Amino acid sequence: MKNPTIKIAFLFGLYVVLHFAAACMRDPGIDCACPNPQFPFFDYHTLTVEANDPISTGYLILTVRPDSIDYVVEATQQRDFEWFPTAMACSCVDDGHEGDKYPIAEFDVFADQDFNDTLRVGTPLNAIFFTANSDVVSSLNSPFVKPTLFGRIDRELRLFLHETPDNMEQPYRFTIRLIKTNGDTLNVQTETIRFQ
Repeated sequence: MKNPTIKIAFLFGLYVVLHFAAACMRDPGIDCACPNPQFPFFDYHTLTVEANDPISTGYLILTVRPDSIDYVVEATQQRDFEWFPTAMACSCVDDGHEGDKYPIAEFDVFADQDFNDTLRVGTPLNAIFFTANSDVVSSLNSPFVKPTLFGRIDRELRLFLHETPDNMEQPYRFTIRLIKTNGDTLNVQTETIRFQ
């Protein structure tokens, strides 16, 4: 290695090998050398609900969304020192990307009057409301597909009702009660809904 060109080529090759090794051994918990989001979770203090027109569609859809959203932090993470910082092609995440800070512990739907002979006022209507989770549609009573989070992207829950009440002439209002794992109880009521 008396030739300086060979020494420079050797050092450059070593640098390239170490750079690729650093990229391949990158911790998957570090998001592409992006700065850690300051507020990875979100919390909400109220809910909103929208209802479609069940007369035109033949079924009722209630869309529940969190409102009064705050972005919250957990423990901060320290970045380790890197000899060879690596830039990768990816996107940095936004605040709230980890989802709900406090998941949903209980989720119930009530009507403001008797829905039928068995579902009286004050009785949860979870047995007849359905929700979709990925490709699975299930009753709110199901232990397998209970809504526990609003999600990272769309932040909404859609509830489907294919049944109609016994008294179709009366307008109905539905109340959604949600209890979070931190004990907060949130209620939201729909506008007046007519089935006929």
